[in-house]
Amino acid sequence: NWWETSQMTLRITNPNSYPMTNAHLEDNLPANMFVDSLVSNGCTGSTVSGAVSGSNTINITGASLAAGASCNVVVRVRTDLTTGSISGQALTNTIAAGATCGTLNISGITQELCSTSATHAPLNIFAKPIQGLSKSFAPATVADNGTTTMTIQLFNDTGTDWSNVIIPDNVP
Repeated sequence: NWWETSQMTLRITNPNSYPMTNAHLEDNLPANMFVDSLVSNGCTGSTVSGAVSGSNTINITGASLAAGASCNVVVRVRTDLTTGSISGQALTNTIAAGATCGTLNISGITQELCSTSATHAPLNIFAKPIQGLSKSFAPATVADNGTTTMTIQLFNDTGTDWSNVIIPDNVP
């Protein structure tokens, strides 16, 4: 939903049979998607930069991974789609080929290996639920000693039940 934050997990995986050091990842978020906050950093020895409110780039550097291991950095993201009809839209976060790398030490020989393909993940946007109250009169104009019908409508499209709703209405 455009007014809420969503949790995003960035995972670095070492599929090799040797330990990896200095693993790093750069994620440039798509237009209209921004970091809200860093939730957790589960990558040993790493530094996470850019995971602050309003940033659109996240960098993980210096992670160490055992052979076959992976680690996660979790951030909350938000969108900036506050106008117009946005229901059903998706923002696709793409981590480019080569944006995730790490160094392997194989029998004293070091080699940096990088991802060879891009990774994509969509964030689906749904319109804000409707909630509110409306009041109308029919007819809208009434002569002295005339009558009118007042209709009060309560809208709740939030997916959450309401109870004990009180609607004060001071009639002149």
